[in-house]
Amino acid sequence: MEKRTKRRRGLGLAAGIFLAVGLLAGCGGVKAEDLMKEASENASKASSVKGSMDMDMKMGVKQSGISVSLDLGMDMDIEAVNDPAQMHMKGKMTMSLMNISADMELYMALSEDGKKLTTYVKAADQWTVQESEMDENAADSLDVMDFSAYIEEAGDFKLQKGTEEVNGKEVYVIKSTVDGNAIAAAEKLLGDAMEQMKGIDYSKLKVDCTFKIFKDTKLPASISMEIKEGMGIQMDVQGAEASLDGMSFTINYDEYNTVDSIQIPKEALDEAKESNNTSGGNSFGKPNAGNTDETEPAESADGVYTIQDYDDSRKFSVKCPEGMEHNDYTSEYTAYFSADTDNGFYSAAYSAEKLSEYNSEQDIIDYFKEDQEYYGEDEDYSDIVYEDVKAFAADGKEIKYISLSYRFMEDTYYRDWQAWFVTEDGYAMVCNITEYSAEGPVSMVDEEMIGRLLSCFVGDDGNGGIA
Repeated sequence: MEKRTKRRRGLGLAAGIFLAVGLLAGCGGVKAEDLMKEASENASKASSVKGSMDMDMKMGVKQSGISVSLDLGMDMDIEAVNDPAQMHMKGKMTMSLMNISADMELYMALSEDGKKLTTYVKAADQWTVQESEMDENAADSLDVMDFSAYIEEAGDFKLQKGTEEVNGKEVYVIKSTVDGNAIAAAEKLLGDAMEQMKGIDYSKLKVDCTFKIFKDTKLPASISMEIKEGMGIQMDVQGAEASLDGMSFTINYDEYNTVDSIQIPKEALDEAKESNNTSGGNSFGKPNAGNTDETEPAESADGVYTIQDYDDSRKFSVKCPEGMEHNDYTSEYTAYFSADTDNGFYSAAYSAEKLSEYNSEQDIIDYFKEDQEYYGEDEDYSDIVYEDVKAFAADGKEIKYISLSYRFMEDTYYRDWQAWFVTEDGYAMVCNITEYSAEGPVSMVDEEMIGRLLSCFVGDDGNGGIA
């Protein structure tokens, strides 16, 4: 295959999709094919493109005999420029299983010689950096979704009668059914930002595609994909059996030739320098991977973990609760454990916070209550009930807790708890508990369990009154 130029690699955002899918998917009609060709050629001449991307994936997950639904989502704004070849994405990722909704930002930059791709990702207010050596097969990483390497067969293209309106402009609408590997090509756009998609065999899927092309400029306006056939495809998600139950993917191209340049933030560039100095190159998702003592909690032989408070002023010891297992979500600041039961799943995340004038117990409560506001604005959540602070005594400590129960997607029941006690020297020892079930309202957690979970704080490096 003829090697692509740097300019072509940089802006595959539109041209890669329309050229590859349009020309390789088959010829449903001369007019449709001519429109696809012209749109691809026009997009390849653009200096920049700006738009958005939305992805929704629904899966069924089964582990230890318990089945739950898992929804993954991504809603991102995108901009890309040709020279130098760079891309910027910013938006939100959601995962229902762990009740995660996180802001995310990503930059991708290709070196001038086209041999190295650097990816900067910001998640949880922290930058991580990955450098990848490029070869001929990987040189299209900034092509967003260059389907030419994936699609071999597809159905006919059909130019729809009349036109539609997008952003106040007339667009032609072309529809087709393509091979499922069109979805697989989206992994190149998402890269390491969406690990759950990696390794899925899409070959048996059939995907309905809708292409929209601006009538006046003959430039791509959008592409939408939705799975038509092949549901139930099997995969592995963090060690659990899973099946793909639904997927949709849309990219909108709103503006061309309006982005002069993309500036990678200084803090992202500084992180790249620091990781190169400490470890000779950073492992993606593990900042400063060459120094594991600073990113992973110490574990003793008897299953006790050492975590730090968020100000890095103290260290605390947490033992694994009886009946639970250590979870990979653990970090230097949080010890995370989980368990499957006949009634559902529950988890416990331990952390420590220094209380002060600027971080009081009320601040902890208010932060937790923000979830209630967030769920109330999302139609996927219902039956939202917040229960205010309650207290009880256990092991000579005053333990307080709050909770929030809700239903997600009508078929999964959740209840989140935040429980804590305060040490003699003013540290809040916090345990965030989540329980959920697909069988009905959850009721695994009570005051006795809260007290037992908080008793797993077993020591500290001072006289905080924990032990």
